[in-house]
Amino acid sequence: MIPPTSAKAVVETGPMRHARAGHTAIRTQDGGVMVTGGADGVLAWDPVHGSRQGSVNATLNSAERYDPTSGTWALLAPMRTARSGHGMAVLPSGESIAIGGDDGTGASQRSVERYDPASDTWTAAGSMTDPRFSFGTVTLGNGDVFVCGGNHLRDGQGHVLDGAERYDAGDGLWHRAAPMRHARMNHTATLLLSGMVLVVGGYRGTDAVATATVEIYDPVRDTWRDALSLPRGRMQHTATRLRSGKVLITGGAFAPFDPGIASSIVYDPATDRWEPAVEMAYGRVAHSTSLLVSGRVLVAGNASIGDPVPARTTEIYDPDTGRWEIGVDLPEPRFTHSATLLDDGDLLLAGGRLPVSHPVALCTAALYRE
Repeated sequence: MIPPTSAKAVVETGPMRHARAGHTAIRTQDGGVMVTGGADGVLAWDPVHGSRQGSVNATLNSAERYDPTSGTWALLAPMRTARSGHGMAVLPSGESIAIGGDDGTGASQRSVERYDPASDTWTAAGSMTDPRFSFGTVTLGNGDVFVCGGNHLRDGQGHVLDGAERYDAGDGLWHRAAPMRHARMNHTATLLLSGMVLVVGGYRGTDAVATATVEIYDPVRDTWRDALSLPRGRMQHTATRLRSGKVLITGGAFAPFDPGIASSIVYDPATDRWEPAVEMAYGRVAHSTSLLVSGRVLVAGNASIGDPVPARTTEIYDPDTGRWEIGVDLPEPRFTHSATLLDDGDLLLAGGRLPVSHPVALCTAALYRE
């Protein structure tokens, strides 16, 4: 770990209209940022046992848009269904879709809705075959939206999925894809330069620890193949495709409700090999990673319940040296926030929760500037 080598800054920007965490954020074609769903209120969280008893927490159907020019947020028409742990994607038409998620009633959703920014309206966009939340979402090279895995929650019981589906942006219909070789949730799904999809780690629901399995989906042939497994399983990590085409995996946990891990590792799809990387200064889970305009990667936040210091920090990975440096601290600690790169190169960090014994949702937002 080395100290900062270039000037950086984090500045506060306008707060969201609703406090929220576990929401989804996308950059729209007009350069703004749209956030949907998530949950507000206070989460009663036992980091050892994962208990949520005593939570005062509501899943949201609200949506809002950030205007980078004015630094302000405006409410959009609400979704038809409240969602958290859902997926979002921008379609070639400029419309966007909200996919699945947990509606807060103890059941996963298969419903999908489509947002038209011209009319500020949501309409039904068909349904997936399987209800799911905490799944992987990728926009393929042809504009179709691909989802895989996740948790089918019903009657308070989870069922981890191996199923995959794709939304055809042309006909507006969902189509079954070949199932994964391994059921998983809380994994990552990353579009490679080849147009294939890399799926890493996650939780199978049948073991006490995270899975180390890795697989690659070919959308042209609709087939999966195993890739080289991780040295050790992890879940709730992040994956960032670097300019070289390699994929940086950071943080996560070795098992449900474990503390965050500091290790990072790089996958090279050209050789199907994992390359060890220098550890981060802090173990991190429920953090964000973002590829900056410079080609470096910013890591921010952490679910370090009871210890706000790691959740306030940022770290920067330099692919040229394979090393991490300490970044500028955030105005306030946070986790389960969103991080979205703007057209001007600023990174918008919005919402999340404070890492206190009863984590409260945040409405605040900040801009990271290189």
